Amino acid sequence: MLSVAGKQISGSRESQQDSLRIITNVPFLNDPHSLLLVMCDGMGGHVGGSVASKLICDKVVDSFKKLGDVAPQRLKISLGKANDALAARCSAEPELRGMGTTVIAAVIADEKMFWLSVGDSPLWLLREGDLTRLNEDHSMAPLLAEMVERGEITKDAAARDPLRNRLRAVVNGDELTMIDLSSEPLKLKEGDQILLASDGVETLGLSEIAKNLKNTVSSPCERSVDNLLNAVVSANNPQQDNASAILVKYGSVSQENQDQGDETDSASQNSSGVSGKKRNWFRNLFPFASALVMATAVFGVLTMCAR
Repeated sequence: MLSVAGKQISGSRESQQDSLRIITNVPFLNDPHSLLLVMCDGMGGHVGGSVASKLICDKVVDSFKKLGDVAPQRLKISLGKANDALAARCSAEPELRGMGTTVIAAVIADEKMFWLSVGDSPLWLLREGDLTRLNEDHSMAPLLAEMVERGEITKDAAARDPLRNRLRAVVNGDELTMIDLSSEPLKLKEGDQILLASDGVETLGLSEIAKNLKNTVSSPCERSVDNLLNAVVSANNPQQDNASAILVKYGSVSQENQDQGDETDSASQNSSGVSGKKRNWFRNLFPFASALVMATAVFGVLTMCAR
């Protein structure tokens, strides 16, 4: 069973330049109920970043839906068509030239996940308590890390390098020369959590992200995403960037946790106007009420027999 949720915060920014899409029931391979996820982190000024991220998100989704079953090339072709649309938009509106976006696109079908990415937005897997980045980081950070390993610079110098966050690849309408495309799908396992994020989430360290996900492993997806982004807010970073997250949980949820989820959603009403919490109360009371009625009936029969 898959559950998914997504959420965004603006941070200290005046505008939201991240975009995300969660599309269910997309036919892919032999699965008519595949899940398509897209996360973009735009750049290029107050307007340009928002335009770029939304355009790429929408065009990737539209193209993916229209293409036939070709995997994993279907994701790459969809991104190519989206990039062409961005180039056309920049040509028609010169004031938007220079805008661009990172992108993560992932599709989950038949218990497998394919993905591609451009830029530095992270795609993580939490499995058996360990948080692992699945996609490549197209910023300068990995190159600086390699220089540290070779002894060319110190770890402290790499952390303070002003070029650390500069991107080596971005979707901006130019030819896409650096795309991280999964050659083999990831086979999902019971309990896996998949997190697509913009780099604003990385205000939290990896250990803190992992701890947050582990602490809410049995919670509904919506609550887990809320807790994660609340932790970003609580970090009180005065330069906090937009932060966006899409979380997918794979596996069954215990009945106990489903009951807890119903109780927190006490404002939702069913057709009779009884809240989720009250439904649970009646459901839990019913066996005791039934037993009481049965005991009363038996006592009455015994009394009659005694007479």
